[in-house]
Amino acid sequence: MATHMRDSWRAGWVIALIGLAMPSIAQAQLGPQIDGRYLYVGGETERVALRRALDQAAAQLNVFIRPAGRSALRRNLTVPSEVVLATTGDELAIAIHPFPPRRSKLDGTATRFRNSRSRNNVMRRSVQGTAIVETVVMGRITRQIRYSFGADRRRLTMAWQLAIPQYFSHPIRFALSYARR
Repeated sequence: MATHMRDSWRAGWVIALIGLAMPSIAQAQLGPQIDGRYLYVGGETERVALRRALDQAAAQLNVFIRPAGRSALRRNLTVPSEVVLATTGDELAIAIHPFPPRRSKLDGTATRFRNSRSRNNVMRRSVQGTAIVETVVMGRITRQIRYSFGADRRRLTMAWQLAIPQYFSHPIRFALSYARR
């Protein structure tokens, strides 16, 4: 019986060591080269496209609240100057400037966090092909960002989709380009 316990104990340690040696989901599917600091390189073309998307969304609003709605959209949906990605084990932390990093698993597990206004949010991340898809539900607002990487893993495109069905019949969509520094 002691031999059986010792063998099962050893087997447990071997499994634990193999688990530690295995790459994370992000590293296994996307490669370890995704970690890093990415700076905005989209230029004025993407900034104009974002303003156009926000103006089209604001055009769906009631004429009396349209100016305030447009102003709120432009204030809250700006171009982040940098994005930082860091994998640790089977988790990925993403910091979109100026917000703190949000860490989660990439298997679709729900991660809860409070935003800067102390509201509860639910975030899910998953790997789809060579992209990471992040969905955040903030009350009646759903934000989805698809992080797509170039073949060399030095380029990052963030395709945003923001759904606010209470006010807009169509989601707001735009894309931003980044390069690793």
